[in-house]
Amino acid sequence: MPPTHAPSTTPRPSAASIQHITLERDCQGCTSILRLELPRGGPAMAHQIGKARHRTADSSASAPLPAAEFEALAQALVAAGFFSMADVYQDESLADGAWATVTVRHAGGTHSVFRREDAGPEALKALEAALDALQARLHFVPVQR
Repeated sequence: MPPTHAPSTTPRPSAASIQHITLERDCQGCTSILRLELPRGGPAMAHQIGKARHRTADSSASAPLPAAEFEALAQALVAAGFFSMADVYQDESLADGAWATVTVRHAGGTHSVFRREDAGPEALKALEAALDALQARLHFVPVQR
C-alpha cells in the first residue's frame, strides 16, 4: 500500500544526532495507552496511560538505559531508513484499530511515523519489535507518585 504522505526531504540524521526515541501504542479495546520513552543517557520510562472508560489509572516505571542499547537502536533506525519513511501508513477504509507511532528527536528536528493495524513497511515493524525486545530486557521499577 502506498504511503498517504510523502517522505521528508530533509537531510537524514546520523545515529549520533538522535537524542530521544518514543514508541506509543493504543487500540480501541486496550485498557491503557503504552508510551515507551528512551532518552539518550537514560533512564528509560514506560508509561501506561489509563482510560476513563476502562477505569484504569496512569502508571510509570523507569529503568537504566545502557548507552550501548540506545546506540544500537539509533543505528538500527538509520539503517532501516526510518527518516525516509512516510509520516503515515494506514488503510484509509479503517477509522479505528490498533495503532503505533515511533517518534525520533534528533539534533535537526523530529520525525514521527504513524501506522494503523498492519500497514507500513516491514522495516518499521522490525523497529517496533526491537523496541519491544529492549523494553522486555530492561528492569523497570515503578515510579511512586
